[in-house]
Amino acid sequence: MLSMVLEIVLGILAMIPISWFSRRREFGADAFAAKVYGKDAMISALRAIDRWVNRAQFEPATQDALATMKISGRTGGLMGLFATHPPVEVRIAALERL
Repeated sequence: MLSMVLEIVLGILAMIPISWFSRRREFGADAFAAKVYGKDAMISALRAIDRWVNRAQFEPATQDALATMKISGRTGGLMGLFATHPPVEVRIAALERL
């Protein structure tokens, strides 16, 4: 029983650095896309995704593909540690600093 509890707890804790690394890679992918397609095009695409996510959160759905990937418009607090993508506002701010 203790072994099962430890596996669950350690599995959850292991998601924190994995998710952090995934968020860091997103910034790199955004920077690369900004170099290839242009910073303004990338910012526009992120804003379009944010509008779509916000609209999808108000429409009833049986399955939310974005929630499955832990992508949401506003991820903060403790749950932000498990998000695989940084918030759109933070990604746009990073692109504007390029």
